[in-house]
Amino acid sequence: MRPARCPIALDNHQVRLFGIQPPATSDRCTLGRGGVVPCSEVTQEVLAARVAPQAPSVTCRVPSGLSEAARRASCLDAGGSDIAGYLVAEGLALADRTGSADYVGAEGIAQSYSKGLWHYR
Repeated sequence: MRPARCPIALDNHQVRLFGIQPPATSDRCTLGRGGVVPCSEVTQEVLAARVAPQAPSVTCRVPSGLSEAARRASCLDAGGSDIAGYLVAEGLALADRTGSADYVGAEGIAQSYSKGLWHYR
């Protein structure tokens, strides 16, 4: 079972990242920690650390065909890197094949290198 959202907070608005799904509640990660912890915790910590200092410079856009109400957006950090792509490439999120194939390649690479949640699957 997966959590329902993988949101980030920007200007007091919750935005769900387009094209990804958060890790399942059963997924485990280490990522430099002393022990094994739920990947969802690591994902939230990494996301907060990456976005919080750059929040004024993070840009998001709703992909064509989606409404603003869906609150799913593609977001770039201050350096222009795709935040969702980063999470998938690090094994901290999964490609959402129902909405887009954008991150399937990054997921395959993370899986082949046993990054993040792929280390324990």
